[in-house]
Amino acid sequence: MSIYAVPSTSFQAVLSGAPTGLVGSLGVRVLQASSGSVSIARTTSGIAENPSGSGIYIASLTAPSVVGEYVVVWDTGTVSPSTSASEELFVTGTPPTPLTSTSGSQPGMNALALRTEVLNHGFDGSIFSSSVLNQYLNDAIGDLCSRAFYYGEEQQQVTTTVAGTANYAFPTDLTKLRSVRLTSPQQELSLIDLRDIDRSSAASGTPYCYALNGSGITVYPTPDAAYPMNLRYYQILSPLVYDTDVPGLPPRYHRALTYYVIARCFEREDDVQQAQYYDSKWEQTIKNLKSDLVFPLTDGPRQVKSQWDSGPVKPGWGFWP
Repeated sequence: MSIYAVPSTSFQAVLSGAPTGLVGSLGVRVLQASSGSVSIARTTSGIAENPSGSGIYIASLTAPSVVGEYVVVWDTGTVSPSTSASEELFVTGTPPTPLTSTSGSQPGMNALALRTEVLNHGFDGSIFSSSVLNQYLNDAIGDLCSRAFYYGEEQQQVTTTVAGTANYAFPTDLTKLRSVRLTSPQQELSLIDLRDIDRSSAASGTPYCYALNGSGITVYPTPDAAYPMNLRYYQILSPLVYDTDVPGLPPRYHRALTYYVIARCFEREDDVQQAQYYDSKWEQTIKNLKSDLVFPLTDGPRQVKSQWDSGPVKPGWGFWP
């Protein structure tokens, strides 16, 4: 059985199946697994046989300060196959520092805390570096957003129409457009099919509808003056780059990002069984987020419009006068 600890924290080493009565002569040390160099010198103090006469010995030690793989070695003063025993020790990162919340909401986790959560599962930090784990975390965010249809947080862009110009580019960080409205006059533009604009005669005036054209929107009619226009849209989630970066997801889903990352780390270590286990937890996360988005909280109730409403479009015939 292996021991897992975080740097410079206390852990217990346990030796079982040894002869009884070795307290005082039994010693323990910690060596680096790769080089065999001594990380914690041999000591006989602090070792207790518990319970007495059981041959089970417990020593409280302080883990090395550097992340890596180590070996805990017990011996009776003579190192031989019959007088010594060893156990693996994995020092796996610093304890995560949760972000606090004064509002009572679930606290979020930044990139450092998420990486630490992953490394605490026994992965070697020299192999799974910060850049590797950040890439896995960003892959997880992308996978979650695309498969659960999560478009990110809502943003607004205020622009002004130009007389004689009908086409306007999307914001560079847009994932999905929500609405377009003129703030003067106060009027929300109706979304229509671009083909309806193509089939209609040229006109200018105050826009009252728009269509998506691939790289932006086309308003109709073509503005005859400068009108302040507000675009509401969902923003692309920013990638995690720095330790203090926080995922642009609801805080309750932050820790779940580690399921994807842990699965990829086990996959890289050829541990298929553990990778499949964490992949199953990741799939459940996607289902949970989808469920949350089925009935999203919006800014007001919605009512299905009557098919008899007089609208701006008569499909295939252009715009109504």
